Amino acid sequence: MHATPLFDLTPGKLSTYYHDKEKIFRDGQLYDFDPNVDEMFETSRNISRDLNPDLIDKEGNRKCYEELLKLLHVFVLPEVCFYPKDRTVVETVLSEIEKVHAKIEEDIEYKGRMKKNTENSLRKLRNKILQTEDFSSQRYVASLQDSFLKVFLQHLDKELRTLNESLLQNEREIKLYRDSEIKKDSSKLEQARTDRDGILESITKATIAREEIKNVVLRSHVKKRFSRTITKPSDLHELYVEVSKRVDVLSGEIKEKIYAKNQSF
Repeated sequence: MHATPLFDLTPGKLSTYYHDKEKIFRDGQLYDFDPNVDEMFETSRNISRDLNPDLIDKEGNRKCYEELLKLLHVFVLPEVCFYPKDRTVVETVLSEIEKVHAKIEEDIEYKGRMKKNTENSLRKLRNKILQTEDFSSQRYVASLQDSFLKVFLQHLDKELRTLNESLLQNEREIKLYRDSEIKKDSSKLEQARTDRDGILESITKATIAREEIKNVVLRSHVKKRFSRTITKPSDLHELYVEVSKRVDVLSGEIKEKIYAKNQSF
């Protein structure tokens, strides 16, 4: 195998090579049934079996990458020794790793800002839809596309959890200002009560919309009571679904960046 030209190495040849560890160790003369060696060869066989050069930079080879990292960290790197003469090289490598990490972190922060801005746009669209459309009408809700309703329902569930948390925090503030003897806190109390009224209004609208969407999309015993005439989706609804997809894509990209950063340590 050492004499094989690099251009002639194939996954099949590697798999064959690592299949017989006794042969590699000169017909068993140097092999003493070390369990660590057994595991090393098993890992090597898994890599050579699963490696697909066509997917080398794609997600499909993640399992293979994990096996390769295991091979390096468990069996290869512990055997590597550095000496004072290697200091410059090691420092250069560490510097390059730090640059890679810094770039990944920069990408994560950038995509995080993009995601936050896109989520804010989505929230504004959602509020506009709730304010301008009659989600208290089952007939109206039944006329909307399922692709929009299912996405909207997921977001309403999430938003209601956030609104209820905000309401609890607001109630604590109201109690704090109401019990306060500081004069200026009276104006804060009025503002907190105004904020509470706004939160309650948002909760009411979101809850009504959520329940009517569930009646139309999920609750079969309710769906049987009426027939649906689905209309062409509005531009606003199509935009909402599209922006939602952008958020999902950004979330996936951020997860991939975090995974890449963790794997590079």
